[in-house]
Amino acid sequence: MHLRAMTHDEFDRFLANQAIDYGTLKARAGVFDEATAEQQARSELLELLPDGSSTAGMLFFTAVEDGANENGTDENGTDVGWLWLAMPAPGRRQPWVYDLWVDPEHRRKGYGRAIMLAAEREVAARGHKELGLNVFGDNTYAIALYASLGYHVTAMQMVKPLVP
Repeated sequence: MHLRAMTHDEFDRFLANQAIDYGTLKARAGVFDEATAEQQARSELLELLPDGSSTAGMLFFTAVEDGANENGTDENGTDVGWLWLAMPAPGRRQPWVYDLWVDPEHRRKGYGRAIMLAAEREVAARGHKELGLNVFGDNTYAIALYASLGYHVTAMQMVKPLVP
């Protein structure tokens, strides 16, 4: 598995996908109204990324499965997902995983783990000693993946619906 910088076309697809996925997750968590979740997510993304893929401190990668044919020689590989990293900025002491996405047809094959390990190599190569992330509480697969990679909880948000 290796990471390569996203192309402009890939970034456009990534951003459109991000608005849908992030909006859905925020609506499921009760933060966004379901009817306007995609629009709210898109607004947050545009505010966070005023210069698109060139926004300072943000890194966007396409995750590529290293390819080899039956003779063992390298091929171009297959794009299996995306990774969005933020480098440290005021108020954040470590690089941060903003998003890890594996294409649905490639899920449950170990690519999430491989992408995270590639992210860790990328961050370590830039001289950083740790990597942070957030995961929604109902994403049990991601929670299990991150725990198996050695990530631990540093903060937790909780909510209880009240019945009048």
